[in-house]
Amino acid sequence: EEEIAIVERKNKNGLISLKGKKLTPIKFFKIEDHFEYGLAICTLSLVNPVPVLSKDLLIRSIYETENMRVGVVNLNGKEVLPFKYKLIRLEGDKDFSYLRVWAYQKDSYRFNEHEGIYSLEGKEIVPSVFDRADQVDAKNNLIRVEKKQFHGMYDLKGNEFIPAKYDQINYYTNELFMVKKDGLYGFLDNKGKTIFLPQYTEDQVKTIANDFFILTDDTNETWKNVKEFQKN
Repeated sequence: EEEIAIVERKNKNGLISLKGKKLTPIKFFKIEDHFEYGLAICTLSLVNPVPVLSKDLLIRSIYETENMRVGVVNLNGKEVLPFKYKLIRLEGDKDFSYLRVWAYQKDSYRFNEHEGIYSLEGKEIVPSVFDRADQVDAKNNLIRVEKKQFHGMYDLKGNEFIPAKYDQINYYTNELFMVKKDGLYGFLDNKGKTIFLPQYTEDQVKTIANDFFILTDDTNETWKNVKEFQKN
């Protein structure tokens, strides 16, 4: 339907239109088509691809790890993401699709420590500096990130409204978050504003019907809905 073809010549690949117009150079080790999104994820080999033909799996693995860079082009051949990434995947659904990237680093076995998210137009949403940036909740406009076991939140526009400094983040709607830091719990609103600093033990907080409550009087076990504090 897009009238695009992947062509191969001398073990290298490129894109042409069905009218014969060359859209990209024929230089890629591999092309993964996402033509329905108007994109192609291309893998560029930095050296001669002959070693990949080796039957030695270790040689192939080392070659593929160290000598490949991945980028994204659109169906006009224009570069959407530069060829500097270790891995790129197109993920999501009809509500929100995105490019999940892993930045290249010399210690190839640790490349997942540089994970980020870009829009299909190539706009940075989450910078590629996180251990994980893969828990996307498009319904509530949320992206959960993790770095060195600390958690934070971005929205789908790329705003970091909760920095990655909490041991745990729980939410049931995009209006209120319960966070855990150093074994204590606190509460933030959907803009990252602190309602309560982490100061409550596990026994002093509970959830009922997706609402958060704080124990205000343990003598009579009186609980107050956090939303009441939020209004004030």
